[in-house]
Amino acid sequence: MTRKRKNRKIPITKSQFNPPNIFIFGLSLVIAIALFSAVDKIFYSNDKIEFNENTDIASLLTVSQYEKTYGEKISIQILNGCGAKGLAEDYSVFLIKEGHNVIEKENASNHDFKKTEIIIRNSNRLAAYNIAELIGISEKNISADPNPNLQCDLTLIIGKDYMDLPSHSKMLNAIPTFELSK
Repeated sequence: MTRKRKNRKIPITKSQFNPPNIFIFGLSLVIAIALFSAVDKIFYSNDKIEFNENTDIASLLTVSQYEKTYGEKISIQILNGCGAKGLAEDYSVFLIKEGHNVIEKENASNHDFKKTEIIIRNSNRLAAYNIAELIGISEKNISADPNPNLQCDLTLIIGKDYMDLPSHSKMLNAIPTFELSK
């Protein structure tokens, strides 16, 4: 028996200049130009940033009166307890500008808090009194609920009375404003 030879298929060569390859080549070229431009700007630019060694870095940091007295910043968790949009963020900007450490800002579990209150999360009552004075709330609105799982000294829950707080106008002034040019 003789076997019949099968005809071998000859592979068909495809053109290397198809649209996906051209697109990839174009993107590679754009990336190469961007990298060259970035390296040129960083290493060979005449507009290099000069570091003034005489600048006292400590003078650039905002230090609160509490930190001057006790040597540490107050760590604060801010909760929006009234539902006003962006209120926790706005108060965090204010408290940071006052020299405090805001570690978390979010909505409270509900938006039914009529009064702004402070909850002490560790044994630091002085920090709570300091923030109460800064915000402008009564010491009656300070309570203690220690929670070692939270990495903060206290929790500030902003209630529906936020517009009546003495700190409200200061908070509004602390928020950066941007004007659009015509």
